[in-house]
Amino acid sequence: VKYVPIETKTRIGKSKIKLLQDGSRFFLIITKVATLFSPLRIFLPVSFFFFLIGIFYYIFTYFTEGRFTNMGGLLFSVSVLVFLIGLVSEQITQMRYDRVE
Repeated sequence: VKYVPIETKTRIGKSKIKLLQDGSRFFLIITKVATLFSPLRIFLPVSFFFFLIGIFYYIFTYFTEGRFTNMGGLLFSVSVLVFLIGLVSEQITQMRYDRVE
């Protein structure tokens, strides 16, 4: 094995990759693949995030206004719905795996 130097011309054109457009497409592809194979890895952290925001918002409004606001209830409801969507997606994924085997 021997090193042979090669001379090349400098590149004239510019890259065709656009950071925002191609980056968002790449992120969507990764999200789709993740939800197809392991949905709870996506839905559980999102649900937990909404739950934590709901807890903190509830504590904040309890001490500032002395009551439970609609937004706190909405955040709790969203966290439960996202978790349940994750469970349904997990069941669908499991059915797909059972059918293949």
